[in-house]
Amino acid sequence: MRSFRPDEVTAGPARATRLSAVTVAEGSAPLPGRHRPKTGMDARWCALLLLPFLALASHTARADWTPLSAKALAAMCHATGDATKHAQCLGYVSGIYDLQFAPKLPAGVCPPANLDPDLLAEVVTAYLDTHEDGPAADAIGQSVVRFFPCAPGAAAKKP
Repeated sequence: MRSFRPDEVTAGPARATRLSAVTVAEGSAPLPGRHRPKTGMDARWCALLLLPFLALASHTARADWTPLSAKALAAMCHATGDATKHAQCLGYVSGIYDLQFAPKLPAGVCPPANLDPDLLAEVVTAYLDTHEDGPAADAIGQSVVRFFPCAPGAAAKKP
């Protein structure tokens, strides 16, 4: 048990609080009916919160999955009569563009201010029609770099 100096002990509510906090020997279990002060989350709650993230991190790609090819993307983009396939083309092209160029445009790339998903899909389709098959994501990046070079002395600007 802890001993008190005479100047430490005070009268009134402060004394009761101070005494109740130290009536247990240091390092021993708390008295019945008393709770330990909470210093943070319980380990069980931390484990429960982290479990979904661990499950997502351990997920592997399917063995039969292959990336979309440039020719398959071209077929979707040329399907102007099928609204679903054309929308898939616009979504895929816009998504890959955002992943590759939205955080920061590389040096030498200056897309126009009026660049929208339809114009982007037209540019990508024109590139796909004149180049060999390969991964569609690579073809989208190459088409943007080749169709939107900066003018000499112009700085890259975000659309």
